[in-house]
Amino acid sequence: MADRTSRAGRWAAAILAMAGLVTMLYHLVVDNTPKGDARTVEGYSPWSQETITAAESIPVQDGGRVKPLSTFAGFTMLSLHGARSMKVSSGSETHTIRPTAWMLDLLFRPAFAMRQPTFRIDNAHVLEAIGVESRGRRDRYSYADLIGGREKLIQLGQSYSQIESKKRDPLQTQIVDLATNLRLYESLLHYFTFARAGVVLTGFDDGSGPTEKRADVSALMTTAPMIRSQIEGGGSGGADSRIRDLLQQVVDLSNHSKFILFPIPPTDPAEKAWLSAGNAIMAVMTGSASDPETLIGDIQQLETAARAAAGDEAAFRNHLESLRTRLSTRAEPRGDAKHVALESEYYQKNWFLIGMAWFLLGTLAVLGMWTVGNTRAGRMLSRGAAISTIVGLVCCTIAIVKRCIIMERPPVGNLYDTIIFIGSSIVLFALIVEWLTRRSFALSAAPILGTAFILL
Repeated sequence: MADRTSRAGRWAAAILAMAGLVTMLYHLVVDNTPKGDARTVEGYSPWSQETITAAESIPVQDGGRVKPLSTFAGFTMLSLHGARSMKVSSGSETHTIRPTAWMLDLLFRPAFAMRQPTFRIDNAHVLEAIGVESRGRRDRYSYADLIGGREKLIQLGQSYSQIESKKRDPLQTQIVDLATNLRLYESLLHYFTFARAGVVLTGFDDGSGPTEKRADVSALMTTAPMIRSQIEGGGSGGADSRIRDLLQQVVDLSNHSKFILFPIPPTDPAEKAWLSAGNAIMAVMTGSASDPETLIGDIQQLETAARAAAGDEAAFRNHLESLRTRLSTRAEPRGDAKHVALESEYYQKNWFLIGMAWFLLGTLAVLGMWTVGNTRAGRMLSRGAAISTIVGLVCCTIAIVKRCIIMERPPVGNLYDTIIFIGSSIVLFALIVEWLTRRSFALSAAPILGTAFILL
C-alpha cells in the first residue's frame, strides 16, 4: 500500500512539474507569435546567407560600446517587434526574416521594409486613439499600416511624454512607447536618403536642357572649403543663393542620417564617440573634421553600397564587404572592434538556447526517473539526467564567459546577466550537492531550475 502511495505521489509530482514547464513554454511561444497568417509583401526576395554574413560583423557603436551590426539589429528588432524573427509571404513562398536581414531591408530596401509587420501593439485602444483600424487585441503592424495615424500618434506621444511616467495610465504609456519606436524606425528607414537622392543642382544649367541635375553628397563635400568661402564672403548675387540652396539640401539630408546608427570611427584618436553618416557629412562641411578626406571616403563608400542594393546582390555584397573592411581596419588600432567577431559568433551559436535544450532533456529524464522509481530504468534515467544537466551547464558557462569577454565586465552588469549567472550557479550548486549526497533530490531540481531561469 505504501509503495503504491509513493508511486502515485511520484506520478503526481511528475505531472505537476511537466504541466508547469509546458505552461511556461506555451506562454513564451504565444507571447512571441503573431496572430493570423504571414504578412504578404509582394515581390519580396530574401537576402542570401552570404550577404547576411557579410553584414553581420560590420562594426557600429551603440550604447557606449562597439558591437557588430547583427547585435544592434537583434536588439532593435526585439524592441520594436517583440521577437527576433518575423514571417512574410510573397507569392506561394513564406520567408522567415531574422534581425540582420530585417536591418538590411530597413536600411537598403525601404519599400519592402515599410510593409513588414514590424510593430508589436498589444492594446487595440492605441490604434483607436490614432485613428488606425485594429485587427484585434494583440497583433503586429507595418509602417504602412500606421502611416495614416502617424501625425496623431506623434502629437499624442509628445503630449503624454510631458506627464511624469509614474502618473501615466497604461494607454498613455503604450502610445508614448509606440511614438518613440516609430521615430526610431523612421531614422533607420530614411538613413540612406542622402545616398539615394543626392543633391539637386538648382540653377547650375550646363545648357543641355531642363533635365534635373544631381550630385553625390560626397562630391559636394570635396568642395566644402570653397562653399564656406562663398558663404563667409556674403553678397546677394545669384551664385551665393545657389550655394546656400546646396548647403541647405546637405543639412536636410544629413539630418536624416544623424541619429541611431553610428558606423564611422572618428579620425581623431582622442575621440571616443563614433560618427553617424550625418555627423560625418556636417563635420566636413563645417570644417571641424580633423581628416576630411577619410570621412569623404567613408560617405562615398556608404553611397556606393546603398545604391548597389537596388541592383545585383553579388555586387552589393562586395560593397558591403569593402565597407566592413574599411571600418574595421580603422577601428582595430583604436581597440574598439576587438570583440566584434566574437560577439557576432556568440549570437550565431545561441549558447543559452542550446543549454536550455539540454536542460529540457534532463528535465524529461528526471520526470521519467520520478515515475519509475529506484529501478534499473530509473538509474539509467538518473545518469541521463546528470549528463544532460552537465552539458547544459557547460553551454551556459561558455556563454557567460564569452559575454564577460565581450562586455569586459563581470556577469552581473544588468538583470539579464544576473539572472543567467545566478541560475547557472544554482545548477552547479545542485550538482555538487548531488555528488556529495547521492540522494537524487538535488539532481531532480537542477535541470528544472536551469530551464526555468533561462526562460525567465
